[in-house]
Amino acid sequence: MNKNKFVQACPESVGEWISEYALPELADGYHSAEAIAEIIIEQANNRLDEEKSDIEFYVKQLTDQVLYDSWIVFGSHKRILIGFIQAFFDSWEEAGEPNE
Repeated sequence: MNKNKFVQACPESVGEWISEYALPELADGYHSAEAIAEIIIEQANNRLDEEKSDIEFYVKQLTDQVLYDSWIVFGSHKRILIGFIQAFFDSWEEAGEPNE
């Protein structure tokens, strides 16, 4: 799958969240796309586990973040997540921008 297909396979709202919130925090020039994907998946699992412990809160507070996390932790989406992040890295390199 080429990088454009990974970007297209990632839901737009999830991609926006990754590019606007996750990557600025995690893309430090030392972590690979796969390492960042692992961190994002672990954080999403942790958030979902915290919310599952209080089901009433979970139902009342069904936020976009819960939806993003649910997509992120789905096992078959890991490859898409890695490809999406790598596509951003590649676009930064092509533009000559630092990975910060």
